[in-house]
Amino acid sequence: MKTTQAKRLERVMEACDCTPDEWVGRVEAGDIYTVGASTWVCDRPAHRAAAEGYVAEVIGEPARFIPRVAS
Repeated sequence: MKTTQAKRLERVMEACDCTPDEWVGRVEAGDIYTVGASTWVCDRPAHRAAAEGYVAEVIGEPARFIPRVAS
């Protein structure tokens, strides 16, 4: 059964239609001592907000944004 945040993230991802080339960073929670969660996001505010809600719900900790490092 999907959580409310998982459904929200799924809807935003479908509406956003971004590609991996557009991803500017990832939203994550957890650390090396706990099971973490992360998801890549583009620069659209709705995508990032949905990802933050989902990751925070899964891990039970505040989510943080990690910018993608240009290579």
